[in-house]
Amino acid sequence: MAEDVTLERASAKLSDHYDPQNKILRHFVEAAESTSLTAIGIVAHEIGQALQDAEGYSFQRMRNRLAQHLTFMAQMSPWIYIGGFWLGITAFVGLALLMLGAMAVFALITLSVERDASRRAKQMSKENRLVGDVEIQAVRNVLRSATLDLPRKPGAPRGQLPFPRRGCRCRARAPLLGY
Repeated sequence: MAEDVTLERASAKLSDHYDPQNKILRHFVEAAESTSLTAIGIVAHEIGQALQDAEGYSFQRMRNRLAQHLTFMAQMSPWIYIGGFWLGITAFVGLALLMLGAMAVFALITLSVERDASRRAKQMSKENRLVGDVEIQAVRNVLRSATLDLPRKPGAPRGQLPFPRRGCRCRARAPLLGY
């Protein structure tokens, strides 16, 4: 991982995230020190995003640039649409639909970033022998959930993670991060 990335403890459960602007990898302490497959999947996914940033992954750079502008657009587009509709100004309606299209493109770019981070996490987990062949399916389920957890504000709580129905009670061999 890049040397300029700082590790910090996250304040809330399931608020793990990588902040590319400040180069901070935040992990809830229980997840970072845990040997559970869920924790390994989540931590490895966030490390994958830090690696993307260190390598200059183009979709992540594009997403970061768009995110700065889309926050305002996401707040304003419904009001522009409603105002254009009520006042009969078709240009406003068109502008709002254009903003909606930009947000859809942002979601697709974010999906690409998340899928790549999950791919890196699976690869890292197997190469470093954090999980065995049996446990990798449970880690894949966690990473699939992390990939589909989009878009969300950094630090916002994640939804519940799906676990295999077969009840995998396996534990990974070692914690991924330590403080």
